[in-house]
Amino acid sequence: MSSKTPDSNSDAEQDQSADAEQDQSADAEQDQSADAEQDQSADETPEANPLQIALPDGSASVSDAIVTHREMLRAPQEHGLATEQDVTHLSEAIESLSANISETNQEHDESRSQIDKLQDVVEQQRGQIDELQDVVEQQRGQIDDLQSVVERQHGQIDELQSMVSSLAGILGTETEWDTFDEE
Repeated sequence: MSSKTPDSNSDAEQDQSADAEQDQSADAEQDQSADAEQDQSADETPEANPLQIALPDGSASVSDAIVTHREMLRAPQEHGLATEQDVTHLSEAIESLSANISETNQEHDESRSQIDKLQDVVEQQRGQIDELQDVVEQQRGQIDDLQSVVERQHGQIDELQSMVSSLAGILGTETEWDTFDEE
């Protein structure tokens, strides 16, 4: 068996012993403060339960929990925690996602602006179409009026031809009519 001198202890062993001493003093302080809190809460409300913190699996005391947590922080990958590399990758991914979101928002704003412009153009064209429909309706009305005039004039022409033919018959002459047929 070999005995270790204080000089031959590794830094990790010194850290562990220092941690253990700190843990013991922290436990003692916590126990004292917990007792004081229990006494105080017992005085205030006799039905209140004292504050209880669940310890991690495998820990029998607060000091064991502190040591376990320190070990977890020293080797996070062994305990399912994120490593510095994981955090870096995640940070980079978040920055990339944030940039993509920013670009998407900018494209959305530009698209929205274009849509608004197109809607204005559509509204203008609808106004023009409404005006043209009004003009077409007016022209249809004028065409209908002209057709009525033409029909009346045809009736008048027929009456005049009939009268002239009667007069020509009375005078003993014949009449020939040149008509302009509509095709």
